Amino acid sequence: MTVDIEKALAETPTQPMRVDPAQVIHNARRRRFRQRMAVGAAAVASTALVAGVAFGNPFTGQPRTLPASQLPPASTNVTEVTKWYLQKVEAQDCAAVRSLTLAGAGVWCSTPRLKGYKDLQGPDHYNASWLGKPVECLTFERLTSGSGDHTVPSGWSPWELCFNKTASGWRLFSQGNM
Repeated sequence: MTVDIEKALAETPTQPMRVDPAQVIHNARRRRFRQRMAVGAAAVASTALVAGVAFGNPFTGQPRTLPASQLPPASTNVTEVTKWYLQKVEAQDCAAVRSLTLAGAGVWCSTPRLKGYKDLQGPDHYNASWLGKPVECLTFERLTSGSGDHTVPSGWSPWELCFNKTASGWRLFSQGNM
């Protein structure tokens, strides 16, 4: 059966479009209510995320950082702190890694995955006048799995960790390729 569209449209009676002002207002109120609910849900989700970042992982119960009693004492030399730090990176102990990392230094927690290190050398002393405190840097070769975004290849590569002396002991200040 063939239908002639133009003929069918011509035979269809036209009706004026009716707009019910009450329905328009009702629909607008429903849209605003849904928008407020979406914003409220987003606020609750972001608050939970911030709380998880600040106070620990709410899904695993892991703390964000470790108490000072579980960290190397303030009197520990920078080489020993570096070894402790690298053991925690290799074990993917994010709370321990965060605890030894100063804000802005970047937390090396899981990617690229540290599989081993060798030839730990240093420390080399640098005077970071803008910090007002000494910085000690150690270099080594690291074996990594590579990063998910492919910016860090798998295999051995030179790496440097720089620590700043704080009242709590040595804390990671900077890290990167040599």
